[in-house]
Amino acid sequence: MSEKNLNRQDGFQRSFVVDLDPQAVWDAIRRPPRADDDGRTRYNLPGFEADCLVVDSEAASLLRVIKDEEPCKGTEIVISLAHEDSGTRITVVQSGFGPWLPDVLEMFGYVWNMIVADLALYIETGIQIKSHLFQDGAPTVELGCKTADALSGLRVTDVDAGGFCQRAGIRQGDLLLKMGQVRLVHTLQLQSLLHMCKPGDPVSVTWARSGALMNATSSF
Repeated sequence: MSEKNLNRQDGFQRSFVVDLDPQAVWDAIRRPPRADDDGRTRYNLPGFEADCLVVDSEAASLLRVIKDEEPCKGTEIVISLAHEDSGTRITVVQSGFGPWLPDVLEMFGYVWNMIVADLALYIETGIQIKSHLFQDGAPTVELGCKTADALSGLRVTDVDAGGFCQRAGIRQGDLLLKMGQVRLVHTLQLQSLLHMCKPGDPVSVTWARSGALMNATSSF
């Protein structure tokens, strides 16, 4: 699978090629539609795993829908298919988020790319997973601190008494750098890691304080 991305200020766009013909891709993404009480056609869109209202549909070419459930209810999702020598180019666009998007573009982009990865997996293999955070609910463990994204890591803005971070020795103002062997660069990445942990798990953390690199292991 090859791909290319395009940054958008009003939403997200991603394009990739799969080794399937357009009809096979169409058959994969076009789950059985259903009509609601108002006679409108709905799909449950793979990857997004959300109830969507169909705005426009052209077999083996275009699917345009409006997301009809939270989060991001009311945004438009367009999936277009184009035949290429190497297979089918799939372009996915989601737009209409609102004027607040540029302020959280990086964080939302991280989640959105996971959604498209789930869509691509479903198209290529028929395997359905829900890896993105909006489907997972809250983690079963907590880090025990509040953080803010910084250019070089996650800045600790508050530490909970008796929580994981306090037991590890982390203080307000420290810069979180790694959890286990994973370099931390933004909050949603941290949430993904917490989803993979369970109570009692020992985890090493690395942070910076006043120019010194520090490390400790604590349990959730």
